[in-house]
Amino acid sequence: MGKKKLDGTVPRYDRHILLCYQNSEAWPPWFHKSKLDTFLKLFINHVSHFEFTKFWQTMVTICESIEGTGYDEGDVLIFPDMIKYKRLKDSYIGEFIDDVLVKDVPWASGVQEKLTGCHIFVCAHGSLHEIYRLCAPILIEKLNEVVEARGLQGQVYVSGCSDVYGPEYAPNLIVYRSDSEGRVTGHWYGHVTPRDVPYLLVYHFGKGEVILHKLRFVILCLGLCSLHFTFCLLSIW
Repeated sequence: MGKKKLDGTVPRYDRHILLCYQNSEAWPPWFHKSKLDTFLKLFINHVSHFEFTKFWQTMVTICESIEGTGYDEGDVLIFPDMIKYKRLKDSYIGEFIDDVLVKDVPWASGVQEKLTGCHIFVCAHGSLHEIYRLCAPILIEKLNEVVEARGLQGQVYVSGCSDVYGPEYAPNLIVYRSDSEGRVTGHWYGHVTPRDVPYLLVYHFGKGEVILHKLRFVILCLGLCSLHFTFCLLSIW
């Protein structure tokens, strides 16, 4: 680990959609090739067939639904908008995708909830790559341990997510953070170890300082504008 060039290893995107679905141990290697339950199969089919708005490059990822963290089964998280829609159901998937991802308007049948704080997603797609299975649980455990030790519950949220472009850069994590002035940033890090976690939480979350030698990609949201500091439709498959 640590030998691959990190900067510019994430394709450009403007919006990241995360669907909360079960836990990483239950995920198949390839979602679109597996026998899925009705809900996830419908979601993937609709995502595959809709033509997204040409003004946004959209990434779609699965993340873990974890009881008590605010990431419940069927929740949809949208970054860098910092928005959550609660418990999407089978019968509303087409409408949701048409409104939010195609027309770029609020979902007519849902209520937006504003996300606050810092949201950290660790690639934990162990059925796809062995390195995720080995590294992610240790990193997630360390993150939660430091969050608890520093009293950051309710401010920092940690979850596993599906593959995010690169087992060769693992352990990978994404940090979406809203500062006191409402500015939202998204940072992708590679080759993150448990030893990096205290620094990450103290300096990145606490002070907004970036770990440059671990950085893969940055997105900064300023109102309606997204700026990218490194250089498609990206998807869960």
